[in-house]
Amino acid sequence: MYKTDKPDDEEEYVRPNKSQIKREAAALFELGKRLVELEKSTLQSLTLPNELMQEIDHARNIHSHTARKRQLKLIGKLLRSIDTTELQQLIEKRDLQHQKGINEFHHIEKWRDRLIQQGASAMSEFLEKHPDVDRQKLNQLVRGAIKEANQGKPPKSARMLFRYLRESIDG
Repeated sequence: MYKTDKPDDEEEYVRPNKSQIKREAAALFELGKRLVELEKSTLQSLTLPNELMQEIDHARNIHSHTARKRQLKLIGKLLRSIDTTELQQLIEKRDLQHQKGINEFHHIEKWRDRLIQQGASAMSEFLEKHPDVDRQKLNQLVRGAIKEANQGKPPKSARMLFRYLRESIDG
């Protein structure tokens, strides 16, 4: 902050913090990168200026690393002129949905692995949590997966078990 010899009733000019400006530019660069990665249908549902949409489309067709980075910087510069809170919320929402899907996938994988490794004890625990599951089909898939694992065969039944668990847990 620079002090001036002006009277106290006038406002002082405060120079923007250079580090803060760089952080904001980097955040807009990342936002621009994420916008380029979005599907066209999602992007078109947003109300973005035409120039920005054109530059995003252009960035999708650039394959040179340096040229793409330069284009992303231009997109970041264009983003400075609009309110980006809606865009950031959309991307955060998409990230949360993606992470939720990954977590569900890992949860199902853990159940599949437990059922194959622990057998009956894991089966009874799973059936307590999901009583509407067809016990006979689940048992058949688990036995097939165990048999394949012991014989060193490709995990066809384990994949089928995973699909069945995903349908049972989601449904």
